[in-house]
Amino acid sequence: MRGIVTSKPVQVTILSWIALSILLGFAISNNGLPFLDRLPIFHGKSGLDVLTSAQLNAAFGLVILGLVLLVTRSRKEKLSVPGRITANREIKYLLAYLVVAQIAGYTVGRLLGIHPISLHLPGTLFGLYDRVSRFEVMVWSVFNFVVYAALPYLYFRRKGYTNIALNLRSKNPRRDYVLIASVLVVEGIGELGGFSHALFGLTPRQFVVGGSLAFVANLFGTGLPIMVFVYALLLPRYDRCHRFPNHGRSTGCTSLKAGRTIQVSSGYSLRSDFSSCNISFQV
Repeated sequence: MRGIVTSKPVQVTILSWIALSILLGFAISNNGLPFLDRLPIFHGKSGLDVLTSAQLNAAFGLVILGLVLLVTRSRKEKLSVPGRITANREIKYLLAYLVVAQIAGYTVGRLLGIHPISLHLPGTLFGLYDRVSRFEVMVWSVFNFVVYAALPYLYFRRKGYTNIALNLRSKNPRRDYVLIASVLVVEGIGELGGFSHALFGLTPRQFVVGGSLAFVANLFGTGLPIMVFVYALLLPRYDRCHRFPNHGRSTGCTSLKAGRTIQVSSGYSLRSDFSSCNISFQV
């Protein structure tokens, strides 16, 4: 934990976040907040309510971070990463590919008459005034899985990387299960108890059928793409490029870059927020 807190990029981010929050608070209290009409979840609420919600999301992200650090405090496993020159070159290729994928998602969405395709399904975070059809959900899920998970994975396997080299095989399954269960329980309590009670309004059939379909769609549309593209491919290479001969590794800078990458890959949707930058510290 000390290594993250004392990291200069993290300190700059925290101070910038505090300063920006204060400035936004004054600005919003006088002028309000634009684009609220695009966010159904904040219908009827003030700009200060939105700012407060963002701060609570950030604070909850830090709670998850603390839990992850607590559970993994004694772990010694290291990421499998290529050499620095190779990592730097592959980062450039991956980010260029990400830009092309975003443009392709926008183009495919418009051509099919649906929302631009990005890493979050429209409406899943801040609501949506129009409807998302089953066809759109299927296209979104398949497109993201193929473009952000399957194709990059197959490319790197073809280059000779094994699942172990891609950090896709657990080096300590038992401890990983404990970590996953811990985060699932705490985040589930936070999401259901503090952020949304909508799940409790579903009928048993809606819960079983709809919940199962939503889980599968979001697993292939968001979970696996982020796992492969960001955490298996980009994050280890960020880590390699932020290891310095006299100063060791910069975990904070690596995590911040991973969070920013997730945000960029969700760029077409005003329904996205910046909590991914905080959740990225889990790594």
